[in-house]
Amino acid sequence: SGLFRAFTAEGYTYDGTVNVPALAIGEAESPGVPDHLINLLAAYKLTDEFGITLGAVVTSPMNLTYLHAGSDIPFATPITSAEIPWQYSLDAGMFYETDKWALRFNVLNFTDEENFGAVNAIYGNASVYNELPRRYELSASYKF
Repeated sequence: SGLFRAFTAEGYTYDGTVNVPALAIGEAESPGVPDHLINLLAAYKLTDEFGITLGAVVTSPMNLTYLHAGSDIPFATPITSAEIPWQYSLDAGMFYETDKWALRFNVLNFTDEENFGAVNAIYGNASVYNELPRRYELSASYKF
């Protein structure tokens, strides 16, 4: 949080008046950004070449538009916001590495959680999307 002038997408009517509430300078929370983000990754080698990984990403609730507690400026209007709740994604993988080669297979969001994200904070509550469902990655690399 900090002092700043929040920008919101504003529409104007034919006579030039703004049809959305204004945000004044004051304390405001950035939309689409969680207060807490926890990222964990564990890797374990079963042999000199072969290993497994397990990862997690956890986010605390995040608002989809600017929140403002109000101010001394009469036209500043308190705004409410839709909220994305706590959410998480679990990933698992396996890898095989030698001096020259590396092969990796990952399953991202293996529990197939339905998570959400904020596309663009400027458009506030109208800007949310579904994160990708379970997906698979296969990669290979060669060092020379």
